[in-house]
Amino acid sequence: MGGYMKVSKKKMMIAAIIGVLALIAFTMIHLLIVGFDNFGINYLIIPAIVGILSGSLISYYYQKQKIEMLSKIQIMKENEKKLNQINKNLENLVKERTAELQNSNDKLSLMNATKDKFFSIIAHDLKNPIWAAKQIMDVLYEAYDAISEEEKKELLDEIRASTNSTYQLLMQLLDWSRSQRGVIEFNPQNIDLNFLVSSNTDLLKTTADEKSIELINQVPKDTMVYADVNMLVTILRNLISNAIKFTDLGGKIAIYCNPDKFVNHIEITVEDNGVGISEENQQKLFRIDTGFTTLGTNKEKGTGLGLILIKEFVEKHGGSIKVESKEGQGSKFIFTIPKEKIENNNIKNEPKNTNEKNSGDSC
Repeated sequence: MGGYMKVSKKKMMIAAIIGVLALIAFTMIHLLIVGFDNFGINYLIIPAIVGILSGSLISYYYQKQKIEMLSKIQIMKENEKKLNQINKNLENLVKERTAELQNSNDKLSLMNATKDKFFSIIAHDLKNPIWAAKQIMDVLYEAYDAISEEEKKELLDEIRASTNSTYQLLMQLLDWSRSQRGVIEFNPQNIDLNFLVSSNTDLLKTTADEKSIELINQVPKDTMVYADVNMLVTILRNLISNAIKFTDLGGKIAIYCNPDKFVNHIEITVEDNGVGISEENQQKLFRIDTGFTTLGTNKEKGTGLGLILIKEFVEKHGGSIKVESKEGQGSKFIFTIPKEKIENNNIKNEPKNTNEKNSGDSC
């Protein structure tokens, strides 16, 4: 039995405790390496060759220490990698929770702003015209026989204007309330846009005539859109009414469309040559939290609720709305509505020319 085989039998019993002393009666280097790799922790060569013995021992212990060090480094790197992943997961979790909290805060702020706006309208915008009409009626009742027919007519005109304003505001409040509660019906159908614009301009002609404002319907005949008729009427009525409010005496208001800019939507514009809107105030439009409103050219009052309602109704159709204006140069309110039946209400406006800016983007 060779020396290696004898050592092999003893290896399991004593190697882990005191190591193995390999006695080798050969001086061939490859046998030394085999014995060293398989059995020896320490060894002695017979006959002793001091150079080989010392060199091999030094090399062996150096390699052993090197391997142990590399193993420790590897473990440290793996632990560091795991720690980094844990930190990354924690950071992502914190970001998600922060975003959720911010979203909840935004919703709460919007709810508070909505509530404040509602109470403000009830407290001021509804109260004031009703109170004014009541005062005029009291004057008529108490001094009916003492005032002239011309004065009576003037007072009646003021009552009519006040009640019309109150009625329009009530309609806006009802529509807005139904929209907020999610109970407003949405029944899109094919509609003749030219006919609908004409109906609205005819309805508002008396108001426009009071300021000698010309209403121009430039929508081509037989232009069809796919929309909820009640919502589209509200959109057009509010935009045209606002244009009348902020246009000077003798001004012009045009309603026109661009049916070819988008594949699935038609772009509709209500343009006036009125007082215009500053860039700063444009950022406040369509937002309930700003409470933005200004007086018209004849001191007509508004609530800003109409534009908020318009935006909701346009977006209900999968469209969008924006404003282009400069102070003293009039305004353009531009919105998009489907021009054909669309199954998905969330379809996006896609210009036919991909290099063309999407004018349907919200401002």
